[in-house]
Amino acid sequence: MTTLTHSHSHSPSPGPPNHNHRHSPSHSHGAAGAAAELLPDSSPVAAVVLDIGDGFGAVVIDTPPWLEGHEIEIRKVGAEWRGVHTAVRARLIPTGTQYAAVFGSLAEGRYDLRVRGDLDESAVLSLDVTSASVTYSLWP
Repeated sequence: MTTLTHSHSHSPSPGPPNHNHRHSPSHSHGAAGAAAELLPDSSPVAAVVLDIGDGFGAVVIDTPPWLEGHEIEIRKVGAEWRGVHTAVRARLIPTGTQYAAVFGSLAEGRYDLRVRGDLDESAVLSLDVTSASVTYSLWP
């Protein structure tokens, strides 16, 4: 398993949920609200659940291996970065290993993405989420 440490809020936020990955049932918080998060080992193919339909789609970002364990942050174009993110994970496929970030349910619209925690707050990638569809993109 991979351990990731980051800060987050447990309060609900409008729009997509704060996290698109599961927390260990027990995690502790430091003084600044940091939490250690255990990420599962590589996933077999078809181990991702998507919640798409009327007004909601999903995003799959194919990344280079060096991004494994990093978090990809997403926001609607023009909005502030609010920490909505998902981790890049290794996924086992018949031909080898694919590294990907998956946002399982996002409201239809145009989104910016970046590596969370980078000093440069500029978007690295912009894409459209379409109702009842999966948007697939390569990380630049």
